Amino acid sequence: KSTGEEKEYTKLKEFFYDFLLPMAITFGMSTREFWEDDPELLWAYRKSYMDKIKLQQETDNFNAWLNGLYMFDAVSKSIYNNIGRKETQQPLNYIEKPYDFSKSKEDYEKEKVEERENSIKEQLKRGKRALSKGVDK
Repeated sequence: KSTGEEKEYTKLKEFFYDFLLPMAITFGMSTREFWEDDPELLWAYRKSYMDKIKLQQETDNFNAWLNGLYMFDAVSKSIYNNIGRKETQQPLNYIEKPYDFSKSKEDYEKEKVEERENSIKEQLKRGKRALSKGVDK
């Protein structure tokens, strides 16, 4: 009950119909299983239900954390681009694809090194083009 009081059952039938059966249905047990199968099965259903609830809570918590991670990435890059970045620096872009949690830390570090190398190569190309334009004048 909402008052926090526990009901005292005077009849066994009342206990089964008002307490155990609704609980069993909540846990996903069919009425046939409740009435005809081993009574211990109710506790297996309860454990499964509680495990499912715990997993759902962990999943919800992870998704909330992940949402915060994406928001932090977007907001921090936006603040950097609008307040902290010098005119000579390239703006930071929002990530182009979702985070891949199947990759190892080494894979991410390797990707970052490749991105830096490509960025440096691109800057060198722009520098060479700028120098070649200056020589032609």
